[in-house]
Amino acid sequence: MRIKIQILLFFIAFSLQFKLDAQPPTLKRITSKEIIDLKSQDSPSKDTLIVLNFWATWCKPCVEELPLFAEAVKTYKNERVKFIFVSMDAYKPNEESKIVTKLTKLKLATQSLWWMTETDANKYIDLISPKWSGSIPCTIFIKSSDQIYDFQERDFKGDELLKEINLHYKKE
Repeated sequence: MRIKIQILLFFIAFSLQFKLDAQPPTLKRITSKEIIDLKSQDSPSKDTLIVLNFWATWCKPCVEELPLFAEAVKTYKNERVKFIFVSMDAYKPNEESKIVTKLTKLKLATQSLWWMTETDANKYIDLISPKWSGSIPCTIFIKSSDQIYDFQERDFKGDELLKEINLHYKKE
């Protein structure tokens, strides 16, 4: 009986160690300048297609299209396609867990999670794209090696997102 208890305690301690070591996903607080820098990136990842999605937890079309992004993340997990999710939720410290929870439920929390910290939309909207009215969802496809910078202010339905990624992504 004593050995069984020791074995049980060992497994509990072992599993707790991994739970304690696992860090919850965090949001990177960013500015519009950091987003704009993606357009002209000159790094080893310049052949990578970046899919940059602007969304918010309160935006129904944004939340409705997130499962399509989850599917795309799975489809391109072994390819040079990087997904970045930029939350446009109001920058408040207590909002961070709400945003991470939403993305975790959709299995998107392993991707790059950014949180726009600028509150003056007039400052960043035109810098990101002169075409942008400021409404979300909005997705930008960036591939600097091919000078792709495709801005789309709309929500995706069905297989539209996968088609759009395929249009911009070339396997080499």
